[in-house]
Amino acid sequence: MFACFVIILASVIIWNIKYRYVPDITRKGREFLAGKEGEVATVTESMLEETVRKGSLYTAEYPYNGYTAVYDEDGETVKYYVAYEGTVKAGFDVRKIEVFLDEESNTIYIRLPEAAVTGPQVNPGTMEYIFEDEKYNTETVAQEAYRAACEDLAERARVDTDIRANAEESAKAAEKALVEPWVNQMERGTEYTVKVLAYGEDG
Repeated sequence: MFACFVIILASVIIWNIKYRYVPDITRKGREFLAGKEGEVATVTESMLEETVRKGSLYTAEYPYNGYTAVYDEDGETVKYYVAYEGTVKAGFDVRKIEVFLDEESNTIYIRLPEAAVTGPQVNPGTMEYIFEDEKYNTETVAQEAYRAACEDLAERARVDTDIRANAEESAKAAEKALVEPWVNQMERGTEYTVKVLAYGEDG
């Protein structure tokens, strides 16, 4: 029975790392960037920085499937295994975005802050168990299993570099797609290139 359980977990509960990236910038920020109708605005670092920071926190949500063992007080005896589904969020604080304008090459560099992984949440309604001994199937098993699943998910999120990498790539694409058309619409006759850099990445 246990071997069958492990095979099922290996094929079905392998981490399902999909993401939903939700970029946002407020209407006020768009208006500031576009300028008033009929005006010919000049692109400046301070203007770009202020505009980019008017956006909301960029977030990405990742569904996670996982499982973990729950041990007896001796720390060696497995009481049961719990499989679960949960989510982890990753995002960027736009207040920490840095902007540099190279006027010679008309290139705008936008550097993202380090991605923050937050909010690991386990859906308790998805938890399933397999007991090594039915004596461990008590009234308190759900609470104990939930704590173990939350700890397991938090640790997985802490060491998983894919979450940050995916969030960075999505943020870079979204930031470029958001800023580049606006600045090229704002200052007529000047073509700007926007390069978005992740935390620690060289230009």
